[in-house]
Amino acid sequence: MITEKQQKLKALAKKQDPQLTQLELKLDWTPLSDNGSSFKTTAFKQLNISRLVSKKTLGAWVFTLAVNFIALLISSLLVYTLFIEESPKLLMIVSTMLAFSLMFVIAGIWLIFNPKPWIFDKTKGWLWQGSKQLHKDQDFLPLKEAVRLSNVAAIQILPKIISDELKYTSWEFNLVCKNGKRINIMDHANKKSILKDAYFLSEFLSIPIWEISDY
Repeated sequence: MITEKQQKLKALAKKQDPQLTQLELKLDWTPLSDNGSSFKTTAFKQLNISRLVSKKTLGAWVFTLAVNFIALLISSLLVYTLFIEESPKLLMIVSTMLAFSLMFVIAGIWLIFNPKPWIFDKTKGWLWQGSKQLHKDQDFLPLKEAVRLSNVAAIQILPKIISDELKYTSWEFNLVCKNGKRINIMDHANKKSILKDAYFLSEFLSIPIWEISDY
């Protein structure tokens, strides 16, 4: 159960070495971004004993497909209107609307491929973002989003208020490196799921969880 895992992880945190304690005290608790999602978009899946990946959820895929379907449908109707309409003024309006709808098509296509999965591989000793199969240290070193697992110190969980049309709290799931650098892994409003994934990764990597509520 999550409660049992939580007790074990809190006990682990109390035993952390002094260097980790100093890192925790100096850690930046401002959000890494102003963005967030109002629903669960990402979750961890363990592929085998040594590999864990972040996967887009079913809800995120439904949202992505809905955006693509609506954008393509509207764009198709506007293109059809361009061929049958003869009024110059109306053609200009339709052309402007088509330009906006194509922006949504591009956004929908972007959503299909993003966010890219995070891969945690204890055999290789690295975590990285992307679907490429990497094998040697030389493959990882050029990557911007790649870190040795031995450099990961803790997991940081912190809330932030998203002021969209519907105001909500989104939770950042960040990894903390030993040099203080933070890496965002996921960011959405389902706190229960965020904490579940945090406990999961904490056990997988044997690292503590630091929450803003602890301060």
